[in-house]
Amino acid sequence: MVVRLVLINVIVWLVYGIIHVTSDLFGIGAVALFIKNSLYVNSSLMELLYKPWTLITYSFVHLEPIHLLFNMLFLYWFGTMLRDFIGGNRVLGLYILGAIAGSVLYIIMYNALPKFSAVMSSAYMLGASGSVYAIVVAMATLRPNSEIRLFLLGNVQLKYIALAGILFSF
Repeated sequence: MVVRLVLINVIVWLVYGIIHVTSDLFGIGAVALFIKNSLYVNSSLMELLYKPWTLITYSFVHLEPIHLLFNMLFLYWFGTMLRDFIGGNRVLGLYILGAIAGSVLYIIMYNALPKFSAVMSSAYMLGASGSVYAIVVAMATLRPNSEIRLFLLGNVQLKYIALAGILFSF
């Protein structure tokens, strides 16, 4: 299941990239814009009423290859460990629940904090970070003192990797 999730993310990235470049080259950028608006979660509650599926679909869309790379590496490493504890179908369920929780938190933040009021209608979110961090935190919760050897850092406990990842994302 973990490999399937990685493959789905990579395939969506490739297909969206091809559509984006092709529509731009042929002067029909509206096609890529339509796809973007159909997949990304928007901060507007009204948009959510018309496109509730975006609570999940945004978590399969990446624009930048480095964003995709790091999300997929974390998903693969921690998802594989978690799969051994809870099974592949539960990893999928956690991925989906992490996507929903991430999008709901994003929408709440944009609608509740005054800083974002000027850009709220045009703000959108994409990427698997919410889903991936749900998996990282789940693994760190199950086995907090397990260690992973990190290049240049040596052995690091999962709880510290999860904490660093969450702090970095903020």
